[in-house]
Amino acid sequence: MITRNSILGLVLLLAMAATGAAQGVRRGRRSADASDNPSASTLEAVFVGTVNSVTKSDLQIQADNGNVLSFSILHKTRFMKDGKSIKRTDLHNGDTVTIQAGEDPTGHPAAMTVTFGKPPTEKTAQPSS
Repeated sequence: MITRNSILGLVLLLAMAATGAAQGVRRGRRSADASDNPSASTLEAVFVGTVNSVTKSDLQIQADNGNVLSFSILHKTRFMKDGKSIKRTDLHNGDTVTIQAGEDPTGHPAAMTVTFGKPPTEKTAQPSS
């Protein structure tokens, strides 16, 4: 015989499964090593903008569309210029940067890689005549 508690337990179990599936969709695609390492961050998006402020724990940029975006700086955030590693303190207000972003443990956007300058534009092949 099915009891009220059994039905309630089944409903809660289904709700928990649905919530977990929704969070998986929200987080996007995991990096190749994320399946082996649950603490690995997900790569979600790339942003380009001008540095408004940079502190030990936060980076704020103004994107090309005018939006102001804020990112956490983690211990594993990398800063790059011309293919070489630089220090966070080498960035200044007004510098143009490209940010590969994921999320920190609290779900806040986090800068995984901050590269000085805009990303290279893709060159399209020109048809030969």
